[in-house]
Amino acid sequence: MLKQKALDLLKPRILVVENGMVERDSLFRQLQDSGYAACVAMDGKTPLQAARDERPDIVLFNCVAPNDYGFNLCRSFKQDSATRQMPLIILSGSSGEEDKVKGLELGADDYLSKPYSSSELAARLHVQLRRIDSGKVRPCLTFERIALDEDALRVYIEGRPVHLGPTEYRMLAAFMSRPGRPFTREQLLERAGRRKGDVDIRSVDVHIGRLRKVLNQKKTNYPLRTIRGIGYALG
Repeated sequence: MLKQKALDLLKPRILVVENGMVERDSLFRQLQDSGYAACVAMDGKTPLQAARDERPDIVLFNCVAPNDYGFNLCRSFKQDSATRQMPLIILSGSSGEEDKVKGLELGADDYLSKPYSSSELAARLHVQLRRIDSGKVRPCLTFERIALDEDALRVYIEGRPVHLGPTEYRMLAAFMSRPGRPFTREQLLERAGRRKGDVDIRSVDVHIGRLRKVLNQKKTNYPLRTIRGIGYALG
């Protein structure tokens, strides 16, 4: 059971935003059957609150047809600092060009008109996940009071620059591209441009120790959590 829970943490996490219970449950099961970790807004949480708490890899906004609520929600996701980097896919009952253009202009990363096949949805999800995992993160990543500027190759804590070695820098970039999500040691080595056969896999622990020391040097709480049986996660 513990091993299964650990494996579940590594699955891509998809947040389903849907008011209709029947369609929400259907989409939830479809995602789980396809190997994703699906979640929905529960306990009266708004979609924005759920996204902040769940930190999904992708948000699926399922709506019968675009309306002011749907467009405003899309705008809110892209304006909020905690959710703006999350890919947002609109699933809509409208196939009109005007609605598609408006949704994409407001920040949606993709727009899929109903009816659609499960294979088409899987392909759209795969495209977004591939973009996340490509390592081509945004020029500036932020997490709480940490900022990572990829253009300048610099890291700032509370506005002050801190020094990191190349390996720690690349690992932090990986963590900040997907806050709250666990990375295995193998994944961190890959993100750092190192091959497993060339270095001791446990060297990751040394780099994590150095990274923790830097992030906590100003007595702030930026935890790099150890996930038992998996690896590490930021936040």
